[in-house]
Amino acid sequence: MVFIGFSLLYLATGFFFNATTNKIEREVSTASPFGPITASEKDTIVEITLRNGQVRQSWRNVEVDVLDSRQRAITAFGGEFFHESGYDWTESERTRSVKVVLPKPGNYYLKFNVTGASSRARTGKDLTASTNLAVGIEYKRGGSEVLNWLGIAILIIGVVLNEIRNQSILTMIGKWSDSD
Repeated sequence: MVFIGFSLLYLATGFFFNATTNKIEREVSTASPFGPITASEKDTIVEITLRNGQVRQSWRNVEVDVLDSRQRAITAFGGEFFHESGYDWTESERTRSVKVVLPKPGNYYLKFNVTGASSRARTGKDLTASTNLAVGIEYKRGGSEVLNWLGIAILIIGVVLNEIRNQSILTMIGKWSDSD
């Protein structure tokens, strides 16, 4: 029972740290850097979400550099957005999220590099100057992944140890087999 109690404590703490304290959403052109994203404390955690409302039968590869106030890259991330369909199927990926730690107080910026194509233009080309993205910035209280995974692991251990001690599942199985 103690393990289950600790696991619930870990999970509740993880949910607390994953809570959003401030949220900013804007439609931006990828032709110029987006920002500033202001970090008021050391090791500020932000979740950056990109949404692409692209046309059917197309793809976009978006690479993002997170720049500090001196325009130096501190990290990078990216992903492919696409929309494809056939006679009886549709497949798309229009959203990408990543958590980033901003190491020092100050202003940070997002610099975009976009390539892509559509079914009409079979070859990929640079679309940085002509693409708009919805950018969401969510400031988080802290990191929660480790707490959530530990909470789940401790919960499993607690359930297994509880079952070993009480043998409740074995008792239920025995009752079902006795009724036959």
